[in-house]
Amino acid sequence: MKISVSVILLGLALASFVIALCFNPEPATDLFWQMRTGRLIALTHQFPYHDTYSWSRRGTPWIVHEWGMCVLLWKLFSAGGYAAVWIFEVVILLATFCAFYTIMLHETEGSPIIALAMSIWAAWMMSTLISPRPHLMTYLGFTLLLGVILQSKRAEAPKRLLWLAPIICVIWANFHAGVIFGAAILAAFGVCDLADARFGGSSDDSDRRGRFAANGRRELLASAACFAVMLANPYGVRIFEIFRATVGDKTMPEFINEWQAVNLHSAIGHSLVFLIVICALGLAFSRQRRDFAEVAIFIALAYFALNTNRNVSLFALAAGPLTARHLQSSIERAMEMLSPKSHNAAAFFGPAPPIPITLALGILITFCSLASAVKSYEVSRDSSVGPVESAAHQAFFLDYFPMAACDFMERERFPLTGRMYNSYNMGSYLEWRIPQYPVFISTQTDVYFGEVLSDYAAISAQPYAWRQTLSKYHPDYIFTSADAIQARLFIHAPEWKLVYADRPDLDVDNGHLNALIFVLDRPENKALIERCRADCPTAVAVSKSLSEAL
Repeated sequence: MKISVSVILLGLALASFVIALCFNPEPATDLFWQMRTGRLIALTHQFPYHDTYSWSRRGTPWIVHEWGMCVLLWKLFSAGGYAAVWIFEVVILLATFCAFYTIMLHETEGSPIIALAMSIWAAWMMSTLISPRPHLMTYLGFTLLLGVILQSKRAEAPKRLLWLAPIICVIWANFHAGVIFGAAILAAFGVCDLADARFGGSSDDSDRRGRFAANGRRELLASAACFAVMLANPYGVRIFEIFRATVGDKTMPEFINEWQAVNLHSAIGHSLVFLIVICALGLAFSRQRRDFAEVAIFIALAYFALNTNRNVSLFALAAGPLTARHLQSSIERAMEMLSPKSHNAAAFFGPAPPIPITLALGILITFCSLASAVKSYEVSRDSSVGPVESAAHQAFFLDYFPMAACDFMERERFPLTGRMYNSYNMGSYLEWRIPQYPVFISTQTDVYFGEVLSDYAAISAQPYAWRQTLSKYHPDYIFTSADAIQARLFIHAPEWKLVYADRPDLDVDNGHLNALIFVLDRPENKALIERCRADCPTAVAVSKSLSEAL
């Protein structure tokens, strides 16, 4: 494949778009428990096997399948603060989309326009899940693995190319359990290619049948090797256990957005449906022969994407490469029908589009990306730190986390023996900022599968019997926020006294968290309640205004 000026120009435009997405604020709710775990592993040179961060599930078996990412995040943070973590996020995403763009170029025989369009589309659909989390390594690993699979299917490809897959997977397995999904996709290619060899094409097409049979056997062998090398992690075969438990849990979709079904009325939902339709039309009207694997895996991934927000990103990364050659064929066919005597329209989607057009398109995308990044950066620029650190603060939405409330708890010397009930999204930050106070729950979700997660979801549904559910745990104080669903229950519960609030305006959302702390009203807590209210007049003002409203 020739690297043309157009390929370079549009590749740079894509890079600017990806970097701009990294400026968008998205609360890094998992980052803090992962850095704490990384620090623990780095300092003790031991891997955790049981939970020690909570009081509700203390001692529960814990499989830190993302241990490699935890250590890496901690090392980056200790070396360069949030700025280093943010730069790493940018680099991983750039690597992912550099690989994706390259795959699209190969699959479209060098069409930079189609490659750019599908790359930007995929990046946009991933935008709500861009944060410094281990799934970034799954995006990169999945893209690289898919590229190896598709390249290995070419007649001129080296037969040993597919054995790069186990190398990718052995690294991937120590950063995220999503590697199991990648190996399963490779196995699906193997099964589909064997089926294609047996049932696809005409009976006299022996060369094609032989090639697909050989591909299928190699893919199944490589997938078996991928599953085998996954055992080269500190938890061995238990990595499969965490994958099964996560996929099988029925509570997460009740209150965790990324595990819920896609809202087809949202912008991401519209983009997903449009992508499915465009790729399906490409498959339907292509002049090229469709492989079983392309169709079957596309349909399966589309179903998974519609079923769960978390899978939208993987579908976006797979849909383009799976259907790229058919999209190009269908576009060429449509151009010929619309303008049979003109070759300019078809050339636009070919390997050498007009330089002026690609230059203008590249400049437009770069300008819009730069404008978006500057706008996001200036919204909450922190002049007390450097520009990169400030960008990281904005991107990780650090104003979302209860820094002042944690300071208040330490200053007021809340009893270390007390049981703190906290909101789900705050748990990770509390584990990092005030580790001396064990949490009730956090985004370290797999530890809480079962009764704790189910009860938390039940209380969030605000049933009349919420007190009965909460009383099972005998909490002494509650750490939540004004925008949390459960906060309304405690605000109006006479047995819970509000002792801290960041701001009195509970209904106003100014882009900053409004943390709330409640203490159970009983004799042994009387001195703590009085001391806290004396030191936090905001809490008294909130309680007074609520009493007057009632």
